[in-house]
Amino acid sequence: MNLARPAAKCLLGFTALIIALLPLLGVWLMVEEFSPLTLQREGETIVARQALTTYRVDLADVTDSALLPELPDATRIAGTGLDNLLKGSFSVEGYGMVKLCLNPNDPPFLVLETEKTTYILGGDGVEDLYAAVSEVRYD
Repeated sequence: MNLARPAAKCLLGFTALIIALLPLLGVWLMVEEFSPLTLQREGETIVARQALTTYRVDLADVTDSALLPELPDATRIAGTGLDNLLKGSFSVEGYGMVKLCLNPNDPPFLVLETEKTTYILGGDGVEDLYAAVSEVRYD
């Protein structure tokens, strides 16, 4: 590469910037792995939060729900797949394309099916949320 040319200087500068920003990738992965996963009911909405990701499911949109004692086989399509965090779009055996937000080592898991999307969520209080969803759906 001839660094006397402007294009080569720009490419070198861009490459140096990318290399200088690589340590931020490690910081982002630490935030992803160690941020708590929260699952709660806010009015008529189930909200799952982890780091900068939030999933909201209106109870009125839920067509079916279930409580899974263990997670079926899942393949990541797009998202985070760490040992203690699965978040994003996954292909889950028996459910197809699903949005996951859970710790796979902490069952049970709440399945919420809407007309457009299926969600499998995990966290503290899953049983209580399942009872609340079932109560609202069958009123």
